[in-house]
Amino acid sequence: DFDDMQLEDIALHALQQAGGITAPLDVLLALVKSVTVQRLAPNFGNAGTMVTAVQQALQRMITRDLAATTLTMSDVSGDQAVATDPLEYLSTLCKTEHIVQELRLLQAVIEQQRRDGVDTRGGLKNYLFLGNAGTGKTTVARTMANMLHALGLLSRNVVVTRTAQDLQGAYIGQTKDKVNAAMAEASGGVLFIDEAYTLGGSGHRSPYAQEAVDQLIALMTEPEHLGRTVVILAGYRQAMEDMIRHSNEGLRSRFTGRIEFPNWDADDCLRYIREACRKERRPLEAPAEALLYEALQVAVTHPSWSNARDCITMQKLLYNALAVRNVQGRVTTNSYSVEDVHSTMDEWQRLRPAVVVIESTATVLPLPPPVAMPVPMASIPGPALPAPPARDRDQAMVAPHQAVHSGGDTLPSEVEEVDEEEDIVEETPFPGTDDPALIALEIACQEAGYDDNHHRRKELIHMLQRVLDGGVFPDDVIDVAMRLMAPASRAETITSLRPQVRRVLTGVEQAVAAEEAHLREVERIRDEEERRVFVEKQARFQEQLRSMQLCPAGYTWQRCGDYWRCLGGSHCVSEAELEQLC
Repeated sequence: DFDDMQLEDIALHALQQAGGITAPLDVLLALVKSVTVQRLAPNFGNAGTMVTAVQQALQRMITRDLAATTLTMSDVSGDQAVATDPLEYLSTLCKTEHIVQELRLLQAVIEQQRRDGVDTRGGLKNYLFLGNAGTGKTTVARTMANMLHALGLLSRNVVVTRTAQDLQGAYIGQTKDKVNAAMAEASGGVLFIDEAYTLGGSGHRSPYAQEAVDQLIALMTEPEHLGRTVVILAGYRQAMEDMIRHSNEGLRSRFTGRIEFPNWDADDCLRYIREACRKERRPLEAPAEALLYEALQVAVTHPSWSNARDCITMQKLLYNALAVRNVQGRVTTNSYSVEDVHSTMDEWQRLRPAVVVIESTATVLPLPPPVAMPVPMASIPGPALPAPPARDRDQAMVAPHQAVHSGGDTLPSEVEEVDEEEDIVEETPFPGTDDPALIALEIACQEAGYDDNHHRRKELIHMLQRVLDGGVFPDDVIDVAMRLMAPASRAETITSLRPQVRRVLTGVEQAVAAEEAHLREVERIRDEEERRVFVEKQARFQEQLRSMQLCPAGYTWQRCGDYWRCLGGSHCVSEAELEQLC
């Protein structure tokens, strides 16, 4: 391989051949560094790679200014400005202090190893990212790739994102090809695998998932990826811990880095939205901010809450609400009002399933969206237990439970009122089933809060799995179950509940899977709509440019930042001008 001094000579010669283009010393050194970090990449070409880097920098210079004769840092990096500290942006986000601290430590260790002449590739780790949606896992992955690339540990500043399902095929053998393709695309950079808990764990054992894990481990140990490519497994904390606990030693030993991403609370969300409003020079009025904070305290408990993503959505909805008031001629100040907050929260709530309240003479029971607790399998007999005394019948939530969990077509408005005297004399304590232990376990889980939202239902899955694996029931579940199954003792109650765990677990897993599929479909529809709008806009611009006949040669036009340039390179139009014309 050529050393850095020889690569400088090659670069200077290539610049001279391009018409005497010059480059300041710092720019020249950055150009050489952009090549030296690629030594880690497979099929590194040395002199050829240096010449290619010079040609790419020259192309950026021409795009920036046709008359330019001197390369700048932006021509080398491809950015419009000189690159700053990769961790600077991360420091502005909520609840990332511990992440920045960990990455700073990694940065310091690598720089010290380089000063000591130690092989820095030993500091390259694979990571587990544990946290809920919208907590910044993908953002941190990109920041990490940027930082490791700047330190020379990664040959490419690239993050390839896949879900665990993307890596699993429909037949034996296809999975291996999918994993190979993903690792090849991420070679020299970062492979970010989201929803990685579906690769294993107690509730996700499948031959395709195991095949994906085996192939991933095999590739991570190959010379072209070992110490050269970083793999990140990301997902919900408890589900990921369950996956790692049930995985083989090979997987556990290769992911030595662990970063946890806490949920944002209402204060974090308000701070983020307030800062976003400040940047657009349109602050929140004091009463509006107070109302928004009150609404956020409720919003963060919603089952589909996704932290930063929902904060971004709310800020956009605020802007939309102000725009509507402006069109109607009702804007008096350049700030967001209480009315804007009301409109924002109404629209945000409209995008989410509502909470249905069922009323009867027995109780009031919330039905969490968009799926309920598992349907009791009334046809399967269970152990006969003593009926609770008459005074406890109303606590058994007879009619509401039947309405919510029967799985039939009965609507909330069709639930008939219960005649308490007839109920006490003629009805069984759990109508519609001869298995009181099953019903008691479901009601106990619900009263303990495991059906409050999507996140809590996922916690329920892990709790039931622990019990199924020989663990103990939480005290709050047992306390409710004992009340419903009185006069059974605690030991009798536990003995009766254990055979029902698998049935409840199966139903909850199906419910959670259906809810996640629903949320993914909503996200897909949003993405498709954004792509459609973008494509239509670009088509309008192309048509407008052709009609203007600015390029006599009739070249196709290409978007370059905030302006459009013909492929001949001689004519350009700003996007702002096109916006006005279209």
